[in-house]
Amino acid sequence: MGRARASWMLVLLATAFTVGCGQGVLSSGGACRVPWQADEWAREVIDLVNAERVAEGMAPLRADGTLAEMAEDYACEMVEGEFFAHENPDTGSTPGTRADDHGYVYYEVGENLAVGYDSPEDVMVAWMDSPGHRANILHDSYTELGVGVRVALDGQIYWVQEFGDPWP
Repeated sequence: MGRARASWMLVLLATAFTVGCGQGVLSSGGACRVPWQADEWAREVIDLVNAERVAEGMAPLRADGTLAEMAEDYACEMVEGEFFAHENPDTGSTPGTRADDHGYVYYEVGENLAVGYDSPEDVMVAWMDSPGHRANILHDSYTELGVGVRVALDGQIYWVQEFGDPWP
């Protein structure tokens, strides 16, 4: 699948809540695949988020393993359930309930989703061009971030950002 096909299939959910490439995969079973560059892409998204925050005079976010696991798991839920939404239509889970299920104790959590973008740079441009997603990225209460990147069998890349303000 080339960029031409991907460009007409781009989907970006404009709703942001407050309260995972066809180039090769590491996993071999199921509909949800881990692209070989998943860790690199996740780090790059965090770096790009922090560049945006610093440019606005804000503190950078810390990478959090629990939020990253939550993001990776939810990307797979969407791939395997064949849906794209902040609320899982089968289980009713939301960013808050998923944080609870992963043991993340918080004051506030938020989530950004995207599918169909081929690179961290492309997905960040889309998120920053969307008021709701931009608001999550620049939310002054968030101090932590986890990023998940997963691929469906059709090659579509799912991007998930989980933001958090942890309870001390």
